[in-house]
Amino acid sequence: MILRALVAGLAAATAAPTGAQAQTREGWAKTSTAHFDLLSDGGAVEARAATAALARFRRLLQGLLPPRRPDPEGPLVVLAFRGEDSFLPYVPRQDGDPRAVDGFFQGGTARTFIAVNLGAEGADRYDALYHEYAHLALNRALAAQPAWVAEGLAELYAAWEPGVAEARVGLPRPHHLRLLRERGLLPLDELLRADYTSDLYVSAGRSPHFYAQSWLLAHYLMLSRPGGRNQLERYLAEVAQGRDSRTAFRDALGEDPASIVPRLRTYLLSASLPVARVPQAEDGPTERAEPAPDATVTPSSAEVDYLLADVLLHQDRARDARGHLSRALAADPGFRPAREAMAQVALKEARWDEARAQLRAAREGEPDSPAALYRYADTLVSEASQRGLVLSDEDSAAAVAALEQAVARAPHFADAAHLLARLRPQPARRRIALLEPIFTREPQRTDLGLTLANLYVRVDELEAAAGVLARARAAARDEDQRFLAGHMLARIGFASSQTGQVTGTLVRLECLAEGALDFVVEASHARLTLRTAGPQAVMLYGPDGEPLETELVCGPQNAPVTAWYRRAPAGERAEGTLLSLTWRIPAAP
Repeated sequence: MILRALVAGLAAATAAPTGAQAQTREGWAKTSTAHFDLLSDGGAVEARAATAALARFRRLLQGLLPPRRPDPEGPLVVLAFRGEDSFLPYVPRQDGDPRAVDGFFQGGTARTFIAVNLGAEGADRYDALYHEYAHLALNRALAAQPAWVAEGLAELYAAWEPGVAEARVGLPRPHHLRLLRERGLLPLDELLRADYTSDLYVSAGRSPHFYAQSWLLAHYLMLSRPGGRNQLERYLAEVAQGRDSRTAFRDALGEDPASIVPRLRTYLLSASLPVARVPQAEDGPTERAEPAPDATVTPSSAEVDYLLADVLLHQDRARDARGHLSRALAADPGFRPAREAMAQVALKEARWDEARAQLRAAREGEPDSPAALYRYADTLVSEASQRGLVLSDEDSAAAVAALEQAVARAPHFADAAHLLARLRPQPARRRIALLEPIFTREPQRTDLGLTLANLYVRVDELEAAAGVLARARAAARDEDQRFLAGHMLARIGFASSQTGQVTGTLVRLECLAEGALDFVVEASHARLTLRTAGPQAVMLYGPDGEPLETELVCGPQNAPVTAWYRRAPAGERAEGTLLSLTWRIPAAP
């Protein structure tokens, strides 16, 4: 999110959202590009201008922030509100009131949302739009994002201006400079420790200071400090492996954080700050600098109300979402997405009969709709859970089948992929391949990160699990989930200190007295003998991470494997006790 100052009349504006919500059904325009849909209640001219601005910024970031993974982008919807009155009803709440922001980034049922207030005060009316889109690009580009890095870099990249041959990036932010010169710098340790649940980040009185100093530190490292960019990359790599932020910062920069403060203060008081100059790319064939007038359409009232409801549903505001969906269905009773979303509202309110009725109506029009398939599965699971029942084998199979269909049609569908992985974690590697790119796009989904980490543990990839948990902990918006990620990360760290992992070739299986077995694994650096008390004492897995039943035959072997073992004390004949063995190609029957 990008912070703004609290405005007068905030309480009055939020006390009666009905009128503002009703106004949003008029004057909307929609433009579409190959990469996003943008809807604005400011009319066609406003929608085209905002789309052109975001298209230019997207191309800039493509050159500056290449993604770590080649996964395709998921669907993105941008809601560009003309002013605060229409924007406030959809802002995420904190203690019952809208957060003091000009924009926010949010996952949706089958899409990602960016919502911004185009009427906010500022030198560039698209500042919030740039900031929120920068988060999306940073999610795909960075290995980890402590809060100060995420917000500092988003503020850095969003302060830009295009030119004829080159763009200027990292323009000064006078309001940040003014605040820091008046209040002074925060202790750097406090900034590094801050997360998305910290008072420094969430408090309206303190967060302006957090944003300002995060921006200044990012600006200093990226544009002024010799080697600063490489040092920042090393810092993020350390954080991604579970190191605490302060220690990682000290090791990556080669000095204690406190020693940087005097240089940061000098930087703050400089007469001018450096600016990066970046060559401008030519307009691509799929995305013009200015959308054609015929690319702008008037969306139906049903579509607008449905999208606004989807935003509210993912803030757990089912009652507010119901009002929008009722209007959508009154305007177009056959609008299937609104019926699917209304089923979700009924589900959250434990209205099972209504949920089923809405789903039946939605699926009559499109039985293979990913959203309807997901909500059908979610209804089965949630009803059993809320009634205190165990999901029957029949309902479990029906839910899994529906979810498999949903993700086959929409691999980016975060909620469907997550529920499928929880209900049927096997085959683990296929579930990992499904969840990994989704979590890369939405690292704030700590619940998804926890599930993904558990899948990595299932296939004995503890280092990968630790990386996911570190990223999930850094991006967590919920204190309980942040604790869970940290707790699981600590357990993996302890397990890793007591265990080892080797990938190589199983060259021999020796049968010992009383049923014990020695698995001899040859790797590039050594030959290890790993003992187990018997066939039942070791977990065997296939290449997809599924449990494997295979006959073990003593004697020479030639099978690529990964072994996870508990280290033995020095002097023992076997180097460790084998805990699990994964065949990297299908094992012989």
